[in-house]
Amino acid sequence: MNLEMTPWIELSPPPRAAGGNRPPERAALAWRAQVALRVWPRPFPERETHKWGWNAGALLDEALDRQRLFLSGLHPRSLHALGAPGAYTRSVCLRCVARPAVGSLSLAVLGAVSAEDEASARRLAQDFARELAALLPYDYGVSLATTAEQFRRAAGWDVLADCAHPGGISEIGREESALASPEGRMPLLGQWQWSRFANEHIWRALSASPTPLLWSVYLQPTLAAEAELKQWARLQEMARQAAEQAEEVGSAAPVVMEAERALELYRAHRQSLSSPYLLQVHLASSQVVPEFVERAVGSALTFTEGPNPAGPGYSLYRTSDPACLEAWRSGMLRLEPAALLPGNGNGYQRLRLLAGLREASAVFRLPFPHNPGWPGVRFEQTHDA
Repeated sequence: MNLEMTPWIELSPPPRAAGGNRPPERAALAWRAQVALRVWPRPFPERETHKWGWNAGALLDEALDRQRLFLSGLHPRSLHALGAPGAYTRSVCLRCVARPAVGSLSLAVLGAVSAEDEASARRLAQDFARELAALLPYDYGVSLATTAEQFRRAAGWDVLADCAHPGGISEIGREESALASPEGRMPLLGQWQWSRFANEHIWRALSASPTPLLWSVYLQPTLAAEAELKQWARLQEMARQAAEQAEEVGSAAPVVMEAERALELYRAHRQSLSSPYLLQVHLASSQVVPEFVERAVGSALTFTEGPNPAGPGYSLYRTSDPACLEAWRSGMLRLEPAALLPGNGNGYQRLRLLAGLREASAVFRLPFPHNPGWPGVRFEQTHDA
C-alpha cells in the first residue's frame, strides 16, 4: 500500500448535549476523527511463503502472533499517554459487512482519535492511518479509504443508517451471572476465550446471513482507575470467601466448583488490568439480526478447546428502548463505546468491558482461511488506484 496516499478523514464535532445515558469514557467536548483501511486475506500461496516454521499449523500460529503484536502495540501502557490533561484518546474497530446481494464479506479496520480541536483531530487521524497501514499484519492486503464513499462503505454506514429499531442491534458480551457469597449475591463475569479454529465459525455465519449485516468489534486502550482496581479486588475476595464457605458447609460438588471457578475467573481478570482495553461486540442489521449469527458469534468467542470444552458462555443483549438503540447506533457511528442497557450501572458497567491482551486478541481477530478457503466464504478485495 502507498503510505503517501491521503486518507479520507471523517470528522465529527463535539456533541452539543451530554444526554442521559452516556457511554463510558465519552469525551463530550472532543472532536472525533476517523479513518478506514479496507483489508482482505492475501491468497493462501502468498501467505504460505511468509511462514518461519515447517507446516501450515506453524503458519497459523505465526499469523496469530502477528495479530497479537499489532494489538499490543496500540496500547501505550503509559499513565501520561492515557491519563494526563489534554491527552487524546484513540481506538480501533474491526468491521465486517455482509451484503447478500454482493455475495462477499467486506472487511475493514477503522481508526479513531479524539482531540480538543478540529486541526489536531485531523493531524492525529492522518498519523494514525499511517501507523495502522504500516503495522497491520502483512498476511493481509490493505487499501486506504480515500473518499467519503469508500470510508462509509467500509464502515458499514449503509447498514447503520437504519438499524435503530427492535431487533436491529444486539450486543454480545461475556457470560454475566450471579454467585451467592457471605456478603450477598455478587456478579460473575466470564471470559472471552482464545481458540485457534473457532473463529472461522464467525465468518461462515456472516456469509450465510440472509439480510445485510454488520459485525463490529470496538477496542480502545485504557487504564483501570484506582476505584475499579479496588472493586475487582473486593469481588475476588468475595469469590474466595464463597469458595471457602462452600467447602466448609459441605455443599454439593457443583456449588463448590462454581465458587472455585468464580475465584479463578476474578484472579485472571485482575491480572489483566495492567494494560486493559475497552472491548465491545455488536451486530447490526437494517432488518433483524439473524438469531443463528448471534449464537455463532457468541459461541465462537467463548469456546474452550480441549477434551472438556464446556466453559463460561456468553451474554446476549437486545432492547426495544429507542433511546438505548440510538445510543448504540451513535456509538458505532462515532467509534466510541456505545451506551449500555439501562440498569447495568452500579459502577459495574466499565468493568464488564475491560479485557486484557489475551481476551482482546481472541475477539479482535482477522480471518486466516486455509487452503482452499472456507466453504461459502469470500472476502472482497479492493486495491489502491
